[in-house]
Amino acid sequence: MTNLNQSKREKASRDKLRANREVLDAEAKDRSRRIKIRRDQRLKKEALRRAQRRKRIFKLAGVWIGLIFIGLFAATWFSADFVSWLESFLN
Repeated sequence: MTNLNQSKREKASRDKLRANREVLDAEAKDRSRRIKIRRDQRLKKEALRRAQRRKRIFKLAGVWIGLIFIGLFAATWFSADFVSWLESFLN
């Protein structure tokens, strides 16, 4: 009888260990899935940030190119006036 009770206890213990192992495996799978989801979200967010930064840099470059072009155009347009002013200033 004690042998029977002992074997029942061992079987119950094995079943409990198996159930615990299954729970731990499921938790590990869920954890790895959450980690993968977070990594994907982080990569997507970083890519979006890089795209926005690139867009901002191109806008700023366009503004600077425009300002330089306007400055060169103004310098060309008013070059005769500027040269005459310089000549009058130096003489």
